[in-house]
Amino acid sequence: MTTFGTKKIALFLVTGAIVLAGCVSTEVETTTEDSTSDTSDEMMVENDAMMEDDGDTAMMEEDEPDFTAEMDVYTIDNTNSSATYTVSKNFFANDEPTIVSATTEGVTGDFGFNLGISSTVAGRLEVDLLGLTSGSTDRDDDLKAKFAEFDVYPTAVFVPRTTTLSISEVQDSEEVAFEVTGDMTIHGVTNTVTLDITATMEGDTITGTGTTTILGSDYDITMPAVGDLYVVEDEIALEVNFVATAE
Repeated sequence: MTTFGTKKIALFLVTGAIVLAGCVSTEVETTTEDSTSDTSDEMMVENDAMMEDDGDTAMMEEDEPDFTAEMDVYTIDNTNSSATYTVSKNFFANDEPTIVSATTEGVTGDFGFNLGISSTVAGRLEVDLLGLTSGSTDRDDDLKAKFAEFDVYPTAVFVPRTTTLSISEVQDSEEVAFEVTGDMTIHGVTNTVTLDITATMEGDTITGTGTTTILGSDYDITMPAVGDLYVVEDEIALEVNFVATAE
């Protein structure tokens, strides 16, 4: 073999080695980048999950009623309690409005108070809005899916803060009227409202009714309206009938 031929072969081998080394290097870099990317993605997912867990935990802690040791705590009897909304539906062809009501038996929660020390109350009451029935399936479905979006916001929550009830007013088996003010959350919006309560205490049981009036617009709820046919008024009357037993 000539010297020129030997040089060509050597040059070919060197070139091949360089190309092969480049391919191996590229593969290693790509693998390293992919591994680093996967690790980063996993860390981000874990961090997001931790943040979500922390958020859920914080929310649960905030939602827990702040009962004190001195408070008498009562639990809602959800088999004997209910919540109702009432609105006026005005047909333009009629002078008199049509009254529409819907009721749900999904009322749960508890509350506590110590009338001998302060007017402060604590608790959390929840109402299952998906359980509301008005006698018209079409009306209920439209309210849940469109206007009030109960399928997205299925629960109304009331957190009591203060009451006007005093210990001197409470007599066993006698009805008493008072107010409870607190935070009401509907459709993801929270406002301060006052419930007018009438209740009777018999032994370890309190039976009562709470009423208030809110505006749908205050809770970002668009009331139903159909062209020149009818419109539902913005004012909504709420009523809760409850039976609660001491824990």
